[in-house]
Amino acid sequence: MNRPLLRVAALLCALTLLAGCGALLNMAKREHYRVTKAQDHVYERSCQSLWTKGREVFDLHDYRVADVGVPGLRPMMSYWTRKKIGDRGYETKRVTMTAVVLGETRCKFRFEETTKENGNTRSNAQMSHNLLKEIDPAAAQRYDDEAQKKFP
Repeated sequence: MNRPLLRVAALLCALTLLAGCGALLNMAKREHYRVTKAQDHVYERSCQSLWTKGREVFDLHDYRVADVGVPGLRPMMSYWTRKKIGDRGYETKRVTMTAVVLGETRCKFRFEETTKENGNTRSNAQMSHNLLKEIDPAAAQRYDDEAQKKFP
């Protein structure tokens, strides 16, 4: 066998794998950047005027609204929803959307997801991004473009 040829072939395989891993890593970084920007986005409109868009995002993610809440006072809350999680079985989750009033015409929204089985609560960044796409598609596109430039 030709050892130098085998070494070159092995090196090419390793480089191909590394390039694939780098592409996957950049894809994950783009997604993280995009949804983080959406979570931190300040809307230049009153929370009250945007509240119904939040309900549409609940519907988009198959959560039924149990309590419509009051912007700035009480969060919008879904019913507990049982969802299949891969081969691990099921989890029961509830989502809340809270408006953070920053002024008469400025606000932010927070989506949190609570898992009933373990009581863990975490931010739901994808719902924040979907809300941004509904309310301010230009900002959502700007964040997507920025992510693409930062992590090609």
